[in-house]
Amino acid sequence: MKEAKVTSEEENLKLYNELETLIKEILHGQQRQIIDRQRIALTIEKLVDQLSLGDEKIFAVCLSKESTQTNYLICHLVNSCIYAIKIGLGLGYEKVKLIDLGIAGLTFDIGMMKYLTLVNQTRKLNSKEYNEVKNHAALGSQILKNIPGLSPLVIDVAYQHHERIDGSGYPRALKAEAINELARIVGLADVYEAMVHPRAYRVSFLPIEAIKEILKIKHSFEYKLIKILIERIGIFPIGSRVELNTREIAEIIKLNYSIPLRPVVRVIYGVNGQSLTEAKVLDLNTQPAVYIVGGIRKEGLVFN
Repeated sequence: MKEAKVTSEEENLKLYNELETLIKEILHGQQRQIIDRQRIALTIEKLVDQLSLGDEKIFAVCLSKESTQTNYLICHLVNSCIYAIKIGLGLGYEKVKLIDLGIAGLTFDIGMMKYLTLVNQTRKLNSKEYNEVKNHAALGSQILKNIPGLSPLVIDVAYQHHERIDGSGYPRALKAEAINELARIVGLADVYEAMVHPRAYRVSFLPIEAIKEILKIKHSFEYKLIKILIERIGIFPIGSRVELNTREIAEIIKLNYSIPLRPVVRVIYGVNGQSLTEAKVLDLNTQPAVYIVGGIRKEGLVFN
């Protein structure tokens, strides 16, 4: 197996920006006539290669990227794409399938462009508005049919990403295997990503809070997908900040898949809140006396 190429913060930001530029062109119809699967796949392949080799630093970009009303959908699609590929890797998908999954993750919500004014309101939608917004799934699948070379499976993801295995989803209340397997993955990535970023009407959930909310509706998703989400992305993602029982503040730099609550961290602030001049890295899996007591938002410690 090849060793992971160590990418810099600048390289990860560049790749993230490439994905943003690509989805902007698709969403806004710029040069739509020359955008085809091959062009999308070339960018997605870079991401697949990086994640396949174990380089996960781009997850820190997902968390740090500021989402606003004007760029929320773009950030949401890029992040969902990254999360979906990571879940696909956990399932052992081959590269070609991972690329299709990534394309699906980048484009599944394209129909939402028509409804951004509605969903960006500072209040929750009423039932009439919610039913109107539901049409984005069918609209998205129709738009994707205009992109040459896309797999029917990818197009189906746009239509089915709100379907749930217990039949509680829409537009057709499909169940279990009747739902495209890529749509089942993207649907979970979509829900998780939407929670961990703020919306106009609410603040963001901490990743661990998002996982708890997903577990409340666990019958809507496959257990194996939730398990992979927790192990490889979810509780304390790379780039997130936590408080340790030592009263130090640390940043997650590597996950321990088998023990999600005990990742590798870099301590960035000491017990008195001072910035550390020398890096202090701790593998919590080998430091039983040190553990995480809470996740941190920018505003400070909010979860114990």
